[in-house]
Amino acid sequence: MLNKKNNKWTVFLVLIFIFRLLYGLSMEFWFEDELQIYLIGLKFYTTKLWPYFGPDVVYSHTQIPGALQGLLAGLPFFALPIPESPYIFLNILSFSSLLLLSFYISKQIPSIPKWIIYIWILTCPWTLNLSTHVLNPSYLILPSVLFFVSFFELLPLTRLKVVNKPLAYFILGSSLAFVFQLHMSWVLLIPLIVYVIYKDRRSAANISMLFMGFMAIFILAIPTLAIYGLGEGNKSLTANVILNHKNMLAVLDVLFRYLSFASFELSRFMGPDTATRVSFIKGHMYMSPFFVFCGLVGLLQILLMILGFFKKKLNDTKWVFVKYLNLAIVVLIYMSFVFSIKGPSSHTFYIMFPFAIFYGFYSLEHVLVGAKYKKLIAIFIISGLLVSMTISFNSFKNRSMYAKINGTTGRDVVAKAIADKDYKVLGKLRSDP
Repeated sequence: MLNKKNNKWTVFLVLIFIFRLLYGLSMEFWFEDELQIYLIGLKFYTTKLWPYFGPDVVYSHTQIPGALQGLLAGLPFFALPIPESPYIFLNILSFSSLLLLSFYISKQIPSIPKWIIYIWILTCPWTLNLSTHVLNPSYLILPSVLFFVSFFELLPLTRLKVVNKPLAYFILGSSLAFVFQLHMSWVLLIPLIVYVIYKDRRSAANISMLFMGFMAIFILAIPTLAIYGLGEGNKSLTANVILNHKNMLAVLDVLFRYLSFASFELSRFMGPDTATRVSFIKGHMYMSPFFVFCGLVGLLQILLMILGFFKKKLNDTKWVFVKYLNLAIVVLIYMSFVFSIKGPSSHTFYIMFPFAIFYGFYSLEHVLVGAKYKKLIAIFIISGLLVSMTISFNSFKNRSMYAKINGTTGRDVVAKAIADKDYKVLGKLRSDP
């Protein structure tokens, strides 16, 4: 009986992985941000030149130092020289990470049925749209989940003994170095690391593990820093730090964007602006009941998460810690934008997704436990999948690697670039002369 149950779960997870991979392949390919990340990997493969810099920070005309992004997007071509290789590798990383996150949250909140936790984490809009297609924030799900698990494993109140302390410190350090080479949001991890060290009064012996973990990944950035230093003209990272008065009023904006990670955020993934979203809905009127249903439930989720903060759970000191930790994270994100050249955008702090969705499950525990809302939750999940599939089909035809432009597909162009060993067949990097 147990084997049959395990077999069903295995088949189900394989199907979810395939769904996520196909979803990622159907997503945006031609937008400049996506294309640039893909080109960084393709350039590394076709030229064999060491990728000294990673993603561009467009707002300040800078580049993030380090080879990690180039290796993540480029090494898959060496194993399988087809256009889909980076997507396959990314989805293996993200799917494995989300399985770990689902496992860990189900251990932290055993009262919630596991199927709800696993299915929601693997199929919610944010993990479908920002961890399945090639874009630098998509790769953040791996270090963010590892950091999340290690963070809670180093605190006595939340420790489950899934990871031992020395390894947890090593992972904290390596996660920080990982994010440093992919995205500017690495600064958000530092206060959390400082907090862990402060709470673990006997951590002196483990600080070396933190440093070793950091250096294990940071070594990929050393050639860049050795040759170019901390900044070379427009590559200086300090150009991204300014006092931004406009962001001082963005407290509620940050709060709602943070909670949206754990909700069914619909409008963002229908298009970049209102006109595009309206056009999308008009073109898929047969799906309008599902759009309305999922959109309303998404808003309800955020409302319940806010109200849940004020809900008292008797004798649950862990809940008190989790809710105030998340409040502190929201304040931290807000303060980071006060000193950021960029305005608040959800994807810029996607690194905090595991913390947000953990809070989401914990604050909605009373709704998710028991059979009272079981059928409604199942209907919502199925409706969400149908909405996501509609978005996927639309993107596949218009914006994916397989969309035809001037009679040819992006896949054909990439295949030629791979065959000719010339990444410029696809396009040029912003940093190219």
